[in-house]
Amino acid sequence: MMLGDIDESVFTIEKLGAWIAFWGEAQGRPTYTEICSAFDNERTSTIISLCKKITVDGGYKHNPKVVAQALESMSDGLWLGVASGNAYLKSTISADAARQATQAMLTAFFPKHFPP
Repeated sequence: MMLGDIDESVFTIEKLGAWIAFWGEAQGRPTYTEICSAFDNERTSTIISLCKKITVDGGYKHNPKVVAQALESMSDGLWLGVASGNAYLKSTISADAARQATQAMLTAFFPKHFPP
């Protein structure tokens, strides 16, 4: 699920910039806020649920909600990094590098489930 956010077909400056602009606009419009909130709540609940299952299965000592927040924060940060990056200066993270960062974080939290 986490790696799905980094599909090369959507992980571009233009597409992520458009999504971030929509999300920013949604904050002031009740209909958009309702749509975004429903998606965000479902996504967050799913990530927390998956973290709980993996934590129990692996015998990890992590707080699943904290891990879920960390994973989502990193994902959001990667998106913002692409949207605010400068392709001409090569300061934008690539989809491949973003996948590597996500995999590294999953490995750090859940090494039995996401081996290096």
